[in-house]
Amino acid sequence: MGRPLNLAPKLALKQKTNLAMTAQLRQAIAVLQLSNLELLAFLEEAARDNPFIDIVGPERAVAPGAGPAPPTGDGLPDNAPSLVHHVTRQIELAIADPAARRVALAFVDALEPHGWLGEDVQSIAARCGCPVAEAEAVLEVLQGFEPAGLFARSLADCLRLQARDRGVLSSALDCLLDNLTLLSDGGPGALARRCGCDEKEVRRNLALLRRFDPKPGHAFAVDPLILRPPDVVVRRDGPGWSVTLNRATLPQLRLRDGLGAAAPALAAALAEARSLKRAIDQRNASTLAVTAEIVQRQAAYLDGVRPCPGPLSLQEVANALGLHPSTAGRAAAGLTVETPQGVMDLRALLSRAIPATAAGGAVSAREVMHRIQTMIAGEPAERPLSDAKIAAGLQAQGVAIERRTVTKYRLRLNIPGSAARRRTALADGR
Repeated sequence: MGRPLNLAPKLALKQKTNLAMTAQLRQAIAVLQLSNLELLAFLEEAARDNPFIDIVGPERAVAPGAGPAPPTGDGLPDNAPSLVHHVTRQIELAIADPAARRVALAFVDALEPHGWLGEDVQSIAARCGCPVAEAEAVLEVLQGFEPAGLFARSLADCLRLQARDRGVLSSALDCLLDNLTLLSDGGPGALARRCGCDEKEVRRNLALLRRFDPKPGHAFAVDPLILRPPDVVVRRDGPGWSVTLNRATLPQLRLRDGLGAAAPALAAALAEARSLKRAIDQRNASTLAVTAEIVQRQAAYLDGVRPCPGPLSLQEVANALGLHPSTAGRAAAGLTVETPQGVMDLRALLSRAIPATAAGGAVSAREVMHRIQTMIAGEPAERPLSDAKIAAGLQAQGVAIERRTVTKYRLRLNIPGSAARRRTALADGR
């Protein structure tokens, strides 16, 4: 006969180890992923409540080879303002709250050269540590800036903002914008059926949309690579590279002396200021380390030997530096670097690997997109290449890629499908 079950209640002690997210660690993580402009807004917000924080810089002079200094409300050059200078000036006028301004600057970091957002709102909210609703409210303000269409999330969003700005956004036009893909598949007739209106109204609305600017940012960015002054400056230095922080945009924290810290409140403020200074120092060191590792691995592209960056992941960078991938990712987030190939997002030097079909190394996704662009640019106008033919051409070059991946990359490049390209060529008389 088995032993009887002991169902009586009893107490037991267990040891368990947890990693606590301290306030200092949260602060270090938040500071690590800020660009220079965001760091300035972050420090301005912190200085409001902490008498020990003194902000030094950024220098108003322009570092050698760097872009113009960020706008300050005076002394801004007016001859050829960049897109980011233009919207940052409007942010200074329209958004007074430092926390909201910091979110706005994160949206500025996500701006593509044509004026659309290159990052979703959820990611920006997570990067800023704010609710998505708060980020959406800031975006609504930004989408009211001039020219209309900036900070759009898509082509339809860009055109809708311009229609609203001009007071011509009707329900039929709104429906048309929601179903733009039908235009390439079924023409105006399919749009008319979907929107419940006649074909004449669809054609009138299409004629109206053609007067809008689908890329409002191009009016400002002469060089599509230059969006804002760089956070880091990269130069060839003999056989190696020189990687330095751009002092023209980088604020520094200096601890104020002579205030005393006898009172408990002042002692806590001083400790907080010291902790923030350590976090900024660590942020700057991580920025330089991650940038230097990426630059070293992409030397062939930066020297002009390769047309595109080679395959490189954050995991590889983190492993080489002995960092966690999330730390390397935060250090690279939102940073722009000035390189021999122009000013670019540091993340543009990262690209996932596409395997090869035969002997030979993998190629980067960015190089594959470059090849797709080249193939489409050289296609016969009357017989444009389908995605399947582009995939077959890339496979013949040794790239292991499927048709659906070609479609994804073509859409990311904002290139219409083969049928739409053929209709455009016929309409242009080519």
